[in-house]
Amino acid sequence: EDCIGLPRLWIDKEAHDSIYRLICVVFKRMPRFFYAIADQIYLQLREKKRIREKTMNQSNYETATVMAVHRERYELLAGNEKLYGRLKTANFYHANEIIAFPTVGDEVEITYNENGDSLITEVRPRKSVFMRLNATQGQSDLAVAANFDFVFITMSLNRDFHISKLERYLTVAWQSGATPVIVLTKVDLCEDVSEYLQQISRVAPGIDVFCISS
Repeated sequence: EDCIGLPRLWIDKEAHDSIYRLICVVFKRMPRFFYAIADQIYLQLREKKRIREKTMNQSNYETATVMAVHRERYELLAGNEKLYGRLKTANFYHANEIIAFPTVGDEVEITYNENGDSLITEVRPRKSVFMRLNATQGQSDLAVAANFDFVFITMSLNRDFHISKLERYLTVAWQSGATPVIVLTKVDLCEDVSEYLQQISRVAPGIDVFCISS
């Protein structure tokens, strides 16, 4: 009964929010035009509460994308927030098991820490990845980049054009799991582009080829 005339306050009566109850007590015996004031206060409080809860939920990240690798520290993007993370040692260092370390483009699971570096607990499955040989003998290959859709192979139409080199690049691109795209440059300096296109069609049938003047 105390909240007659304050319908929105009545809706949240069961929440037992001290602020709402205080507003109800203050305005319950005042003229009705004060009810509108109470109503506006309530709406503002409710909006602030919604924004606060939304911010808290967004900050409790579980996944992130690796944007850069700085030795043992990783630059991460979670939602619209830039974070930093480090590997959880127990999850990545095993004597008899090879664990993939994160690289640029990886989606990783994290334990979020708002006061410092978050912990990277796992690397999610990759849809594509570039690998390079490890300089340390006996160690597995190192990932350079992950989760990309296309590999653009650029080659100029001059004396640097080598079909055998293009074949090697195509092999690496296909092995990554992404789709290769060939970009031929310096077309404006080439007298007969069709000759190069014929060579490419023999070793890379069906692959998109773009010719540009740069």
